[in-house]
This record gives sequence, structure tokens and C-alpha cells, in this order.
Amino acid sequence: MVSRIGLTRLHSPDNKELPTTHNVDIVFVHGLFGHPVKTWSLKKENESLFWPQSLLPAVVPNSQIFTWGYDADVSGIFSSAGQSTIHELAGSLLSDLADLRDTPSRRRIIPLIFVVHSLGGIIVKDALNRSSSNEGTRWKEIAPATYGVIFLGTPHRGSTSASMGKMALHVSEVFTLRPNLKLLQGLEKHSEILDRLGDDFHQTILKHNLTIYSFREERETRRYKLFNIMVSTQLPRMNSLLKGLKRTFTQVVESDSAKIGHAKEECGIIPADHRNMTKYSGPEDIGFKRVSAQLRRWSENIRAVSGTRTLLTSRSDQQLPTTKVYMVCIHPIPLLDLSLTHSADLLESLNSQEARERLEEVKQAHPATFEWLFDPKQVPFLEWLQAGDELGRRPFWIQGKPGSGKSTLMKFALKNPQTLQALTGSRSEHWTFSSFFFHDRGSQAQKNLLAMLQELLHSILLQNTSFVQSALPYYNVLRDEQRTRHPRWPLTQLKNTIQAVFKNSLVRANLCLFLDALDEHAGENEELVGMIWNWITATDEKPASIRIKICLASRPWEIFKKNFGQCPQFAIHEHTRGDIEAYTTQRIRNAMYTSELSLAAANLIGQIVRDASGVFIWVRLVLDRVAQEIIDGTPFSILQEIVSQLPMELGELYRLTVKRIQSRYHPEAWIMFQTVLCSLKPLLLENLITVVESNLPLVQHDPSNFSEEHPMEEQGRRLNSRSGGLLEILPRSNHVQFIHQTVKDSLTASGLSLGFAVDTHTKLDKPIFAMNGYEFMLRESSVGAKKRTLRHLRDALVYAKLAEQSANEDPDRIGRVTKETQVLLERCAAKLRGDPFHANFFGDLPGEEVKVWEWLCSWVNLLPYGGESKYAVLPYVVATSAQLVRFIENRHHGKSSLSAEVEKSHASGSYLIGLAAVGPEVASHPLCDVQRSKMIEALSCQGCNVDYEIGMPLLVVESEFDAFSPDCPAHPTNLNTATPLTALIFKHLFSKAQDRAQDYLDIAETLIRTGASADVSVHANRNDKSSPLGVPMNLLEYCVRYGSAEWVRFLLAHGATETPRRIRTLADWASLRRDGEIIQTLRDYGYYERSRLGQSHFSPVEAAILAGGEILMSTNKFYPAPSVAPPA
Repeated sequence: MVSRIGLTRLHSPDNKELPTTHNVDIVFVHGLFGHPVKTWSLKKENESLFWPQSLLPAVVPNSQIFTWGYDADVSGIFSSAGQSTIHELAGSLLSDLADLRDTPSRRRIIPLIFVVHSLGGIIVKDALNRSSSNEGTRWKEIAPATYGVIFLGTPHRGSTSASMGKMALHVSEVFTLRPNLKLLQGLEKHSEILDRLGDDFHQTILKHNLTIYSFREERETRRYKLFNIMVSTQLPRMNSLLKGLKRTFTQVVESDSAKIGHAKEECGIIPADHRNMTKYSGPEDIGFKRVSAQLRRWSENIRAVSGTRTLLTSRSDQQLPTTKVYMVCIHPIPLLDLSLTHSADLLESLNSQEARERLEEVKQAHPATFEWLFDPKQVPFLEWLQAGDELGRRPFWIQGKPGSGKSTLMKFALKNPQTLQALTGSRSEHWTFSSFFFHDRGSQAQKNLLAMLQELLHSILLQNTSFVQSALPYYNVLRDEQRTRHPRWPLTQLKNTIQAVFKNSLVRANLCLFLDALDEHAGENEELVGMIWNWITATDEKPASIRIKICLASRPWEIFKKNFGQCPQFAIHEHTRGDIEAYTTQRIRNAMYTSELSLAAANLIGQIVRDASGVFIWVRLVLDRVAQEIIDGTPFSILQEIVSQLPMELGELYRLTVKRIQSRYHPEAWIMFQTVLCSLKPLLLENLITVVESNLPLVQHDPSNFSEEHPMEEQGRRLNSRSGGLLEILPRSNHVQFIHQTVKDSLTASGLSLGFAVDTHTKLDKPIFAMNGYEFMLRESSVGAKKRTLRHLRDALVYAKLAEQSANEDPDRIGRVTKETQVLLERCAAKLRGDPFHANFFGDLPGEEVKVWEWLCSWVNLLPYGGESKYAVLPYVVATSAQLVRFIENRHHGKSSLSAEVEKSHASGSYLIGLAAVGPEVASHPLCDVQRSKMIEALSCQGCNVDYEIGMPLLVVESEFDAFSPDCPAHPTNLNTATPLTALIFKHLFSKAQDRAQDYLDIAETLIRTGASADVSVHANRNDKSSPLGVPMNLLEYCVRYGSAEWVRFLLAHGATETPRRIRTLADWASLRRDGEIIQTLRDYGYYERSRLGQSHFSPVEAAILAGGEILMSTNKFYPAPSVAPPA
């Protein structure tokens, strides 16, 4: 008996209930309106042929065969249909499979093969994606155990029939039933659900080396028959509604949608329609022969190879790739190539879901719009796609006014099957599509060059594994350097890698790239443009190997006109009149609840279309108001007058929108606009509301009537009313952003006012209008919940720093920011006194920043004694590390100086100076100014001595001394005894910051100006204590021996001196190093005398070391010397 829901075993070898000899599990999953038996059965007279049970065991006898069922009827007959989503059904499948494989008879890994039809394929894809990413659950073993999937008529890119089904099922609502539209929505053409599943499944294929075979239907399905399947079989009472339906034909799953598009995918055809492609009449049926041939081949491949199968398992990010081996009785699975492990790690290191979010957020094109894109009589896009000559090799540029719909059009072109059809023509070519949509309102991962290169590389390698070998050498270098399987990719390495991919002459490939919103790139556009042309030039060198087409979209800025003005192109706003008319008509019809339009309504539509001038965002805002007026009963004659008075320039329209917000909401609106504008990362709606609530008490005579917690729906209404519709909530992520980039541009260009009545009187009455988003975020961190993660505290320090920078010289703002910063620093100090060994202490703090906070925690533990008073210095340590200069300058603690506060902790003021000069930054951000010199001056004014020994370890500085062995003569003996100036010179000489010499020299100038001495002693480490290298020496001598000419010149210019005997030593060292710059510097200051090596003042041991060439000063690198015996 086959169960309607869940797994049912159909066959076991030798018909044993608990088999022990089978080598593969085959699982059948039916599709929409399907059944675990009927989908796979063909009626023959009075009986049905259920071929998975009656025919297949003879083909794959050493297999166990299952069928899995679920509620696939989107409408019930006399009751409501199941309301499960694709995601929930995938979870049910994984749970059932995990239960099966957890039984006592399953103490070995049995390979899995899926045979899936229609919606069943989408469910299996989602299940395998989730298994691949759920490392900590029972589901994790399903994807690694899967050998392959046979897809039968699976709509990977959606089906137009799903929309038709939705229409039919909306009719069923008349009969008071609850149809499940969630399944049909997921199957619609260009569904975002399918796009996301498809992108993830490409990675799952590569990670687990899956084998894929996709069959498509050859014959069309009668549209009447399709409706009958969807509705009349479920609702007999509706038969009469279908009698007048025209009998036309359609392919339920079109050919381009029936294949995944992966390079390893094999494809075939079943000569049947969508419903009958799974039903076979016997062993000679061509459909059965084609499907069973693949199952036989895969089963034999699994059985033929002896040995073990290597399954990729979850690993610590700090370990190099390892494998886990499972014994598979006598019929093992092929051993995976170890390079697949590295390939998966490579892809994972490049993977960033955040970089793809913008594409998913861009709204789908309105029905029946943008069809002109493929009309060669209107624009040359189709001609460019088809061209293989000089025209086809140049980029295609889509330019247009702000808000004219460029991003929506780019998404339309990228996802439309006509693009692929035009590229391939009648040829059977594989094209790899990759895209990046810049997004200035998004996170850093959505708007910089590094993010673009990382996403393009990830997408290209994921779809075309032949390129992986070109990228692996670059990945291996980063993996070895950073000692992690998922290293961070520097921009230079990404540039080199993608250039190597495009220049690979051993791979034949076709690449089509879509780059949207170049004008929202946060960087130098000259660099971006130059890179695009470099890619085209690289592929032009090998035209027979790799072809590349690049479609670009941007505003018509001069930089883009200059570089792409001669390329094939069009201006989008010159072609969207018909699209705007269709969109406007539909919106007004929806507001009127009728399909019939009066003459007055038609005139209003014509007026809006004319005034729009091709700008969609203008139309959207105008229609939001017009639709509400229609609902409220406003006559069309008045509506035409309202529209005629609306400004046609977007900035003025935004100002008018803000003015229409009720004045009592202005404080909240101001906080919302400023916070979204200044937020350094996408902001969740609930977090934005928290910021508003934290700052509203500042508003006089306007207390908040809201409680601390609000339902999500209430928060959404509140956002809309306060922002006038200029802020929106992204449905998938619940992040808040401006409805368009032009709103952000207008807000910035208008001096951050955007029409608010912000004048001197308002600022005095409501100081909230004198604050910006940085201050609002800072205040939220100081008055909000006390339990904060380190990540939140770190971000709050960045906002404190930016709030200080934006305060300028306004004493009121400086005082307010200082007060809030004090509270924040005390919270940071309290956090640092916690347990750093607790599992969740560092939370979601990025790995590279954990090291800095670990150092701060270690510093706290090194404080010697003094009870609670020893912690008094902690806020100032954090403030110094965060470079909060204004806070240090404006602290007021009666008559006690900051130096006295520090000494209570048995530390020294020089320690804070050293921390300011060379310590780590706990709040670094591209928008924050580096203010080390200002911090040194502020600390000096607070009584901190710049010339004492630091006295406490600068742990991060010591860890940067990795350029030489601790036994090398140049190694400083003890950094604790160094002055801030000495520590600064050490850090520059031996860190990876050689190219920032001027920055270090500027800081050194500040130290000298605030009282530091250039005449200080240093110690160098040497095991042989008889050598002069083991005794103290002057800092000047140290720099002559081991440093650089710039530091020698700096010290001499600021009064460094030597005894006459040591002056001769300086000259001898300069000669031995053959450093012309140091020799010239010593000569300029009268320190240099030419001498011969035999007359130098070196000890025999020292001379022998030098003769052995131990120190390669020309490269500033230090190596342990070979063992050299002293001369007799």
C-alpha cells in the first residue's frame, strides 16, 4: 500500500524488508497536481502500469526504490488545500530521508538518486541546498550522499502556466475554498524563489560533484486540458465555466526553463506532453528506455569502482581541508578528486549572498513592459546580442535619466529567455551569465569594486568549472598566507585572478556580463571603466577561445559618455512612454475597481505620461497620491489640476512630499531620514524604530505614545506615514532604504533638510533638528539596552567617531556627543571586564577584528593591582584606540588630570601615547579620519608624558614583528622599555607598512613637538652576550645598522647625537651596508668618515657575522646567520 504522504518503499533486492546488499536508493518525487503512484502510472484497459515498481527493478536490481508523496493539490474538492510552501515541503522530504537513513540497518552511507517531475524537482533542489548548508543537523548527510538527479519537465526558470493556474484558482475562491497559491507563485516565470534556488543549486552541484540529467517535454499541452487538470477535476461545479474556453496549445515548461544551464548537465527529450512524460507503456517505450538508461549507467558507475568514497564534512575554519572516509560494503562510490575540495573552498571564499541581494530586490518589470528591448526597429540590443564582429565585442551601454527604470530593465534583460536565444541562435552553445548591480544605498558589499569582482568570479566559476584551475593558484597563495580555508580576497588579487580567467587560452567559453548602476560605484570610476576595457582587450587577444559580452547601465555622466559614447547604446527614457502608459492605466484601473475608463480618466493618464518625461520613479510617486485621491472620491477634474501643479523635477517633488507630512511627525521623520542616510550598513525596520524611540525624549512637548515593542505591521504603517512614502521596507530582508537613489541624492544635496522647516528657532525649541544620523545612532547605543555584543559596541564607536567629526566647532554638539560617548565607553569597559573565554563573548565580530578585542581583554588582565581603581583607565584606553579625540579634549574631572586617572591603574600616560602612536584601531572605517597625531596632542595636553617608557605591552605591535627571527641581531629585546617614538620606528621598520613612511614620519614629528627626545637607548636581542649587539645602543645607531635613511635623517634633524667613538662605528656600518642614502645623510651632518673594514671598531664575533652576510639590509629583511666560529 502506497502512502499518499511521505516515503513508501516499492522495491528491495531479493524483496527483503531490511536489505543489506543494495548499493543505491532511488527516490521518485512527483510534481504539481501529482500523486506518488498516479504520476508514474499509465492506464491500460482495466489496470495501470506503475513502472517504478513493475519495470525498473529489472534494470537496477541492486537498488532500493522509493516514492515520496506530498499534498500537491493547490485546491481541494470540499475542503481547503494544504498551505505548505516549497521551503516547508523540502524540509519534510529531508526529515523523511533522515529518518530512513538513521535506522539500525543503515550503518553505512547509501548513495541517493532522485527522479523528479515538475514541482518535485524544485523541492529536491531546495532540499539539497539546505542539506549542503545545514552542517549541524541530521539533514547534513543527504546532499553529500546524493549521486545525481534526473529532472523531468522541471521549470527551473518558471512557467507561464503557473500564472494561468493562479487565475483559475482565484476563480475557485468564489466557492469559498482556500486554494494554496504559494506553490503556484513559486513556479511563476522569473520567480525570485526559483532564481535564488537556482543560484544556490549551482554551488551545491560543484560542492558535492552531483550528476545532472534534464529531460524536457517535446509535445504541447492543450490549454483547455491544462485548465481542466487545474480546476474542473477539483471542482466539478465549474465545468460550465470552461465550456467557452478556446482550445489552444502551450508548452507547460518551455525548453529554456527545463534545463539548469550548468556546464556538466546532460539534456534529453521525452516525446510526450508535460503530464504524460512520466507515464510509460512498457520496457520498449522510448521514454522508459531513455530514463532507465541513465539510472542503469549511474548505478553501474557507483558499483564498479572499488575502494571508498570521500565525503566532504564540516570543518573548522582554522584547519586545512580534511576528509572523512566511510566504508561502503563491497560496492563503493568513486573517490572524489581532492581538487574538488579546494574548488569548493575557493568558491566559498568568494561567496557573498549580500552582494546578490540587490538583484533580488530590484522589482520585476510590470507585465507587458520593456518588450521593445528585443525589437531591432527601436533599439540595437538584439543586433548586439547576435553580432560576432566588432559591434558584438564592444560593451552595450544603457543610459538614462535618474529614476527612468534602468535597473528594472537590466534585470528584465538578464532574466529574459530571449537574451539567451539571441546569443545562441541556431547554435547549441553554452553561455555563462554573471551580473553585479551596484547599490549606493546598500552595504559596502554592494557598492565597491572588490565586491563586484568577487561576485563576478564566484558566479563564473560556479557555472563553468573549467575556469577553476585558473583561479586556484591565487586562492592557494591566500589560503597559505592567511592560514584559513576561506581567506579574505584583496582587490589586487581579485584583479589578477579575473584577468587570468579571461586570458585562459585552454578553455572555450562564452561569457555575458550585466553591470548595473555604474554611477553608484563607491570609488574611482576611471578605475572601473579601465578595468572593463581591459577585460575586453584580454578576450580580444584570444577571440577563438573566450568570447565576452558586457552590458552596462548608468546615468549619462561625462566619464561614461567619454568611454562608452561610441559603443552601441540607447537612452531608456526615450522608449518607455508606452510602458509608463500601461503602468499608469493599470494603477488607475485598480484604484477605480473597474476595467472601464472614462474620458476624464484617459485624459488624466495622458497628462501623467506626458509630464513623466520617461522617469518611472516620478510616475510612481504621483500615482501613489492620485490612487489615494481616487479612492477618497476626488473628481478627475480636480485630479488633473493637482497633477498639473506637481513639480516635474524629482528633487522638488521630494520636497513637496516631505512638506505634506503632518508637522507633528516631523521629528520622527527627521530621525528616520538621517538615520537611514548615515547608517553604515542596511538597517532593519525594528532597529530603526529603536533608534527613533531612543531619541524622541529629546523632543520637547512631543512625547512618544508608542510602547517599546510594536507589531511589525504597525511599524510599517508608522514608517510610511512619517516618511511620506520615501522610505520602503525590503520584503525579503526587512531592511529599510530610500525608495530610490535620487531621494538620497536630493537629501544630501539639500543640506540634509529636504524641505523640513529647520531654522534657528526650531533648533532651539527642538534640538533634534540640529543632530544627524551619526548622533542618533550613538545615542541609541548609550540609552538603549545595556546588554550589547562587541559587534554592536564596535559599530557604536565608529558612529561616535563620525559624530565627533561632523560636530565641527559647534560647542553644543561637541558637548552632547562627549556626554553620549562617555556612557558608551563605560559600557565598553564593562564588557572588557567580562569573560573573553565564553563561547559567545566575541559574537559575530569579524575575524580580523577579534584579534584587537582579544588584545584589549588581555591588557585588562595585565593590570597589576589596585582593586576597582585599576579599571579607571579602561574607558581612556578604548577612547585612545578608537581615536576619539574630542572626548579626550573635553573630559572634565575636577582638578585631576587624565595622567593622574591613568596612574590610578598603575599604568603610565606614556602608555596611552604609545597606544595612540602605534596601537590597534578598534573603530576603523573608510569614512573615519585617521587622527593619531591629534590624539597624541590631546593626550599631551591632558598631562600624559610622551618620553617615558611605555611600561605595558603593546601586544598587537609585538605580533607585527614577523619579518625576522627572534634570534636576529635586529630584534628589540623588550618593547616594554621602549618610548613611544622607539615603538613607532620599530613598527614602521618591521611591519608591512613600508609604503606609509610619510604617515609614520608625521606621527614622529608630533611626538617630537610634544616633548619626545630623539636621544634614547634601545636593546637588541643576541644570544652571544659578548657582542656589542647585546648591549644598549643609541636609537640613531640602531637605525644606521638596521633601519632606513629616512629615519636616520629624521633623528639627526631632531638632535640625536653620538660619542666620537660611536660616530666612527656609524660610518663603518653605513659602508658595510653599502647604503648610499645613509652614507650621504651622515655626510650631510658631518658624521661620515671613510674607513677600511680592518680598521673598524667591530669585535671579532661581529666581524665574522658581517663577513658571513647575515643581514641583508638592502631589502630590510633579516635572517638567522649561519653558525660562524670566531676567528682565532
